[in-house]
Amino acid sequence: MEIESIPKRKIKTTYDGFYVFLLMLLPALVIYVIFFLLPVIGSFGYSFTNFNGINMNYKFVGLRNYRMMITDPQFIQSLINTFVFSILVILIQNILGFLVAMLLHEKLKYGALYTALLFLPSLIPGVVVAYLWTYMYSMGGFFNTLLESVGLDQLVQPWLGQVNTAMYAVIIAHVWRFIGRASLLFTANLATIPSSMKEAAMIDGAGWWRRLTHIILPMMAPSFSVNVITSFMGSLKVFDIIYGMTDGGPAGVTETLGTYIIKLVRQGYNGYAAAGSVLLVICILIVNRSLVFGFGQWEKRV
Repeated sequence: MEIESIPKRKIKTTYDGFYVFLLMLLPALVIYVIFFLLPVIGSFGYSFTNFNGINMNYKFVGLRNYRMMITDPQFIQSLINTFVFSILVILIQNILGFLVAMLLHEKLKYGALYTALLFLPSLIPGVVVAYLWTYMYSMGGFFNTLLESVGLDQLVQPWLGQVNTAMYAVIIAHVWRFIGRASLLFTANLATIPSSMKEAAMIDGAGWWRRLTHIILPMMAPSFSVNVITSFMGSLKVFDIIYGMTDGGPAGVTETLGTYIIKLVRQGYNGYAAAGSVLLVICILIVNRSLVFGFGQWEKRV
């Protein structure tokens, strides 16, 4: 018996409504082009000139800005400070965020309220956070007043004015601002882990540590990858909170690439600053691709 062939239906491609959708996307596209794409292209072009931000009779200087930048001690120090800041933020923010998420996952009373309160600082502008924490770190601020009230007057100090405490003080403020966002992602990921797996492990005699290392952490790979990548990218571009709290001081210990580039612009070295911004973008792209690849391999193994 011969089986009749089923005629294939020809799928017709239609563009009905295409221009309507394009028109709806147009405002976002215009904003993206004006406020991101054009400045990036302009900065790249200015990085090869001696443009000072005012005089349009600038000259093409080739790679001179880049050669000066990679041998500039201030640039190198700000690059080191940026990576130190980013690494410490990643470690502290994600460890504390994971611990907070574990507590919230235990169905604490008013857990939703705690989650909202933790997430609230991430909605506050960076400049506001900077001024708030600057006051808290001042001589008459919260921390020094607390130390005096418990009899630890010898520890009272200008936290943002000391070389050995300024960086850590800024990191604490930055982590406070974004720890709620990190814990929210961890909490959402924890909710996707089947309770049957943890119950089965408990029946088999697995303790808390084995359940954490063999079940919870491997299944938390997606949230860890998102949190680490986003916190690293945000830390590499950090500017507002450092600018508002220390402006790179004291003695440049909190100077990051963002604050250093802005200082160059204020001094009229716009072409030189543009070269620094291009190098910053290159660093961000390299780190981003490395982290995406690394976490991709981790998620495949688990």
